[in-house]
Amino acid sequence: MALDLNRAEKPVRKLRKLLKKMSNPPTPEEVHDFRTNSRRVDATLKAFSLDSEPSSRRLLKRLARLRKRAGKVRDMDVLTDFASGLREKMNAPACCSSISEPDDKNMPPNFAPPFVSAARS
Repeated sequence: MALDLNRAEKPVRKLRKLLKKMSNPPTPEEVHDFRTNSRRVDATLKAFSLDSEPSSRRLLKRLARLRKRAGKVRDMDVLTDFASGLREKMNAPACCSSISEPDDKNMPPNFAPPFVSAARS
């Protein structure tokens, strides 16, 4: 079976395109897409045994760090979505609204800006 170079390069192209188009702060879908595409790049480099080359090792190390940060952002997105759905299901009192709808005084820490700035560097 012949190697299809276009298919091997596709995860890298998709990841590059995603990083160029990513908004600040990224949407939950963009964070999810980054995580899945970076795992595909990782798997592709390892499948072709390119993970031993210095440039590939640097890339994989940076992707791993970014993926870890993106994981924290994704966890917060999932938790916030779960909490807002729970509030609606249980007809929770208004005091729970700060979980899913933060105001300026009670804003939770935002993990997204460090992730985006690191992804673009």
